[in-house]
Amino acid sequence: MKSEEMKRAIRECMLNGFSTGNIDHLDQFFHTDYKRTSTVGHPSVNNLAEHKADLISRRDVFTDAKFEIVEMIAENDTVAVRYVTTGTHKKEYLGVSGTDRQIRRESCAFFQFTDGKIASSFVLTDVYGTLEQLKRNRN
Repeated sequence: MKSEEMKRAIRECMLNGFSTGNIDHLDQFFHTDYKRTSTVGHPSVNNLAEHKADLISRRDVFTDAKFEIVEMIAENDTVAVRYVTTGTHKKEYLGVSGTDRQIRRESCAFFQFTDGKIASSFVLTDVYGTLEQLKRNRN
């Protein structure tokens, strides 16, 4: 798979899947045995069903959640993405009840492709910065 095709797939997943709430749209881009490894405070997943459930859960907490891609780099079978997630904090997250305020979380992810689909990823996300925003935003 060419670099531009992989980047296009990631863009499609993030902007027309998660950001629109159309989580089933992801089925065409991920292997069913997809694995996500994450930093502390951001759950790892063992398959696509768990990944989709986690995304649905986060969209439930941050009802208008959206991804904004800041930059992408593709090399060999991997795409690195730096992105920002924004959303309104409506329900409990990281032990903090909903604040009805906007949060902004910066993250980087490395997606590995196998046979034209995303097989695995490693996500680095600013959980501490998110927690600080949630605490600061409490009424």
